[in-house]
Amino acid sequence: MEAGDNRWTVPQAAVWIRTRDIECVRMLDRNAKRYLSVADEVVPEAYDGSLCLRAALQAGRFAVWGRRRSSGENEFIPQAFWQGGGVFIDDERGVSASGPGLPLAWQFVNVGADDCQAHWPAPASLLAGGSLALRAALDRLADPPEDYAQWFLRHPAVRVTGLDGQGQRVAIDPAVFVTAGVLDRQRNAVATADGRLHWSAVTVERAAVAPAKALSRKSRGYDDGPILVELRAAREDDPTLSVQAWVYDNDKRIEGASVEGKVRRLQGKLAKTNEAN
Repeated sequence: MEAGDNRWTVPQAAVWIRTRDIECVRMLDRNAKRYLSVADEVVPEAYDGSLCLRAALQAGRFAVWGRRRSSGENEFIPQAFWQGGGVFIDDERGVSASGPGLPLAWQFVNVGADDCQAHWPAPASLLAGGSLALRAALDRLADPPEDYAQWFLRHPAVRVTGLDGQGQRVAIDPAVFVTAGVLDRQRNAVATADGRLHWSAVTVERAAVAPAKALSRKSRGYDDGPILVELRAAREDDPTLSVQAWVYDNDKRIEGASVEGKVRRLQGKLAKTNEAN
């Protein structure tokens, strides 16, 4: 969202919850911002994010608003509505709130962006003070069904390490958290679902992310003005990881491509282009 715009639609909130990535929220087009079904196609598991939002509303974590279908007034949707079975549904105008005996009770449901970002923090926020023991990181995340720690732990801006069977501190493959890795909060440990691998003294830290690089428009066939190439989740400590290169022109994304290969090699090419222009 742009500065000063602190309201999100339900699909925008759901995408944030699932990705903790403001650029993923910004990239949603008009239909993806309005309809959960569309957002879920653009960002896999965005619908699951909406279920986390609903769980938080049932617990009264913060407020959401909607336009009352009967009167057209924008008003606070009470916690009791969600506790009584209220759900989000796509209608012809966007996401509405419906419940038993209350079809489309509120339309144009919206939520505070600040509330979402506070309850489901980004890695830069949760780890702002430095690395944390696994148990401390989990304590700062909401429990299911409001949040799922595996989403955070496999975030590309997060690096999880632990002591392996030989007592060496190693990075834990994010795939462990895709396949239902076992998190032991009390022992501060992680194990694979089949128990064949385990790590102790687990810590969670921010992964080094490559800074955005600017390419001249001339270098890409344009006459003037900057084009921004952002290397997302390019970890300095592991140049073999895949990254995403998003290209922006005046803050509008104009192309996106999956970039496979060595991050440092790609960074070198970008640096040479900058020097030449």
